[in-house]
Amino acid sequence: LGEDCALLVFTLHGMEPNREQDHFLDGILLRLNRLYRSGATTVAASPVVRNPVAFLRRVVPPTLQYWAASFLGERIQDWVVNRSLVGGRNWTETPSFVVLSGGEGLIRLNIKGRERPGYFESGSQELTDYVAWLRTRLMAITVTASGERLIEDVTLADDLYPGPRRSFLPDLVIRWHPEAPAHSITSPDIGEINVSLSTGRGGNHNSAAFMIACGDDEFLGCVASVREIAELSTAAECYLLAVDSIQAGIKHARSVGLDR
Repeated sequence: LGEDCALLVFTLHGMEPNREQDHFLDGILLRLNRLYRSGATTVAASPVVRNPVAFLRRVVPPTLQYWAASFLGERIQDWVVNRSLVGGRNWTETPSFVVLSGGEGLIRLNIKGRERPGYFESGSQELTDYVAWLRTRLMAITVTASGERLIEDVTLADDLYPGPRRSFLPDLVIRWHPEAPAHSITSPDIGEINVSLSTGRGGNHNSAAFMIACGDDEFLGCVASVREIAELSTAAECYLLAVDSIQAGIKHARSVGLDR
């Protein structure tokens, strides 16, 4: 590298073994929501949800699905994925539902005025009580074979991201506990659910990104404070401002003859 060159090599994320458990989440919510609506104290069986699009996505060969998605375009592809997730639901009987993700556990509440047609009044005591009720029962779920808990914690998006576009986000964020995808889970509220992860993914992304920096002291000083990838733009701006300031100083020095 030349004296006037700075180099920054970085990754946007790291990799770890696949720990996702979201293949259980739809079945969990179907049972817990039925239990909540009925007010029963016994295990609630999963209601039958008739979803033709989800059925087709299961039986149509992946190569044919890929060809159809390429031919029909992204707009139709998004519609198909959305219908396979939420189609066939009676929304007046759905307090909460799963948000499609890359394996993370994401739940959205069915709130009137935000969802259509909505189940809870925004800011109501009933909504607050339901969230507390749901979190308690989610945390009680264990892996059948090992007895370890399925969920490490359940966080409210309101606590993490209280910004002006908060309404576009899921409401509850689940962090899974097991080190590998489980095949069977159980709790007093949901009974036993048996399902296996079908994606075949051996790994998943995490936040363990890294960067390698090489350059002058000014550049290294700007990137030294970076702790997250989102801060790289601030570090770059810091360096560019410093360079501009130095160049302006040199230009001024030359104009008054101080560089001789």
